[in-house]
Order: sequence, then C-alpha cells, then structure tokens
Amino acid sequence: MFEEATYYFKLFLTLCGDIVSSDISVPALLVVVFSAGVVVYAFYQAIICTLWPGETSSAHIKRKVLED
Repeated sequence: MFEEATYYFKLFLTLCGDIVSSDISVPALLVVVFSAGVVVYAFYQAIICTLWPGETSSAHIKRKVLED
C-alpha cells in the first residue's frame, strides 16, 4: 500500500512540474495526506453549512440581523 501511495505522490509531483526525489520520507507523505484530508473536509463542511444552515428557530439572532 505504501508503494502505491508513493507512486501516486511521485506522479503528482511530476505532473506539477516539480523535480521528484527518489527518497520521499514517510512523515512528509503523511503530512501531505493529512493536510489534503483537512482541506477536503473543510470544503465539505463549508458546502453543507451554506446549503443547510440548520438553525430554524425564529428567535435566533440571524433573523433579527437579516430583517433589519
């Protein structure tokens, strides 16, 4: 599994025009994968909160702000 992840990481770097190093460290790969996951999750949450805010109370402060 690690070899496959390393292959795709090297392919990504090659397609981006970066010089591919023959020795990609495991911590660096984990940081990249974790960061990508955080970015994807943040975009997912932003879309969900934009489309379905979830607050339906008529006494919520946003109702007073939007009505003014």
